[in-house]
Amino acid sequence: MVEKIPQFKTEQEEANFWDSHDSTDFLDET
Repeated sequence: MVEKIPQFKTEQEEANFWDSHDSTDFLDET
């Protein structure tokens, strides 16, 4: 199952997301 990358309000929010998620789970999104 491919997850969707959420929209982030801040760069910090995005950084926190990627700290806890593996970017390979989102390869179809890039």
